[in-house]
Amino acid sequence: MSDLWQQYDAAQSLAQDGKWREAIRAYEAILSASPPDDLRARALNDVGVGYQSIGEIEKAIGAFREAWRLSEGRKERLAAAVACGNLASAHAANRDWETAIRCFEQSLIILEKLDGQGLVIARLRCELGDACIAIPETTESLAPIL
Repeated sequence: MSDLWQQYDAAQSLAQDGKWREAIRAYEAILSASPPDDLRARALNDVGVGYQSIGEIEKAIGAFREAWRLSEGRKERLAAAVACGNLASAHAANRDWETAIRCFEQSLIILEKLDGQGLVIARLRCELGDACIAIPETTESLAPIL
C-alpha cells in the first residue's frame, strides 16, 4: 500500500508543477489500482482538480462528485466539504449557477458541523465574499488563542 501513497506523492508533485496531464495519468493509475478508500477519495478530488485545470469540466464534476460521496460515506467531513466546494467551483465554471450555489451551501453546512474549524469556515466565507460573517467567526475562533 505504501507504494500507492508514493505514487500519490509523485502525482502531487506533478500537479504542483502544473503538469496537469501527467498528474491526471498518475492519479488515474492510482485509481485503477483499487486503492484504499482514503487514498481513493484524495486521488478522485485531485484528478478532478486536474481535469478542471485543463478545461474538462464534465470529467471534473464526475470526479468531485465521487470524492464527495466517498468522503461523506466515510464520515470524513472536512474532505467531504472540500470535494463539495470543488464540485461547486466546477459547476460554476460550467455556468450552472443553481447547482453551484447548492453545492457551495452544502459545503458550508458540512463545515459548520465541524468542531474547532471556525477559521476554515471563515476563510471559505471570505473567499465567497461574505466577509461580514467571516470576520466575527475568525475573531471567535481566535479568542482561545489570544
